[in-house]
Amino acid sequence: MQSDEDFITINGVITPVDRSEHSNAIDRTAKDLKLTHEEAWQIVRTHLEELPLVEPASGSTGKRLPAKHSVSGLALSPLTQGKSPTRKPHVPPSVSHEGLIPVLHLNGAGLDALNHLSTDVLEALRLKPGASVIEALSAGMLRLADEDPDAQLLRSVTPELMAYPQLLTPDQRNAVDIIQQKQYRFPFGETGRRIMPTDLNKTSLFHVGSNNSPRRMCRGELLGRIGGVTALYWGEELRHDDEQVFMQLIHVANGRYPYEQFEISNLPFFRGTRNGVSRVLSGKDTDNVLNCLHRLRGGHLALYGQRKSYVTLNLIAGLGGHQSNHEVWINPLIVLLFSSFTSMDSTQLFATRGIARQLLKYLSTIPGNVPQVHPIKVMSLFELCYGTLETIERHYREMNPSKSDSAVGIAMSKKLSDFRRKNLPAGLAVVKELGIISSYEIDEVTDKVVVKRDFDQSRDQSGGGE
Repeated sequence: MQSDEDFITINGVITPVDRSEHSNAIDRTAKDLKLTHEEAWQIVRTHLEELPLVEPASGSTGKRLPAKHSVSGLALSPLTQGKSPTRKPHVPPSVSHEGLIPVLHLNGAGLDALNHLSTDVLEALRLKPGASVIEALSAGMLRLADEDPDAQLLRSVTPELMAYPQLLTPDQRNAVDIIQQKQYRFPFGETGRRIMPTDLNKTSLFHVGSNNSPRRMCRGELLGRIGGVTALYWGEELRHDDEQVFMQLIHVANGRYPYEQFEISNLPFFRGTRNGVSRVLSGKDTDNVLNCLHRLRGGHLALYGQRKSYVTLNLIAGLGGHQSNHEVWINPLIVLLFSSFTSMDSTQLFATRGIARQLLKYLSTIPGNVPQVHPIKVMSLFELCYGTLETIERHYREMNPSKSDSAVGIAMSKKLSDFRRKNLPAGLAVVKELGIISSYEIDEVTDKVVVKRDFDQSRDQSGGGE
């Protein structure tokens, strides 16, 4: 018998919840949006994670949700929480000053609080009107209270400073010594393999998107993810062509210290992003590389992941050069994400696209001695490919302002249905054909995917490193 216990995340804390206590909301959402009960539960579950809970009336044993909040355009009746977790009121984000750098304290709020800072907090951060908080964090103009302790250390030494080592201050020399002692370097990649931080492989940072549709602008977009990492992204939407450029940058940065920049040449670099494509290249190909570099330079990412601390960065910290040659400086904080990384066979990787590639990347993060992967929720895989359902719905409404709530609900339902019945099985079939998995099954009752791998083969497939 299927258990009714599930888990939701409140302020970064994973807490058990009894889904049977929300059966009315699940039934109504499933009926109105024409979803399965598992799909409807995922929507209600997200709703529970995001809504603040109010204090119960005197003598009540449970919490109640506000009366008329919507889930995908549906009004929900008050729901008694019973055994569900309570959300304790927390202190609003605040600012302290340590030396010249303001420190932002989220005080238990999630990363999404960066999108909703009060005017008082923004003024205390000493930012100019209209300035971006995430850009200031990425540049080290201010920092998060629970930022990774080595973030400021890594930001303090730049390629420009290293060009004139005789001018380094004692503190900067000390920072260089510590970076070298801690062996903060980009991992040594093998020929024929591509490397990515494990946490990034578990998010929708690089979306599955159609080249026929314009890229959306992300404004503190909460990324879809599997596992413990939470990530927000600001900037032009990143897709797999951007990911290929990023992977090739990491491949070229093989073994370098994070304060080193390097030069790339358009044509050989582009061939590397396509695993040595042999066709004659055009100006469009090289323009694509430069466009990807600019997107990686302009986007900003905030993560709370396996190190249990915050990291804020843009993937490329410096970009220069002209015409066919470019000087690139990968953001030094990226090395913190490489405390756990996944190494993937480049032939297999570039033989996939879209959903199949997202599946391959995620499966590659699972140790090779696990022949049967723990069942994965279809909704989790959907959001790993496209981003959260809430974000997709919001973008759809922006692009189709005349659509009614019911029409939006139908559109979202169709996207989920197409993924479950056509796109996901097609992606799994590709991964199976490549020998990454030996079999798969989509359980319609639990709405989960069960994947099996050949033990000997999966041992070779896993390239994760620590």
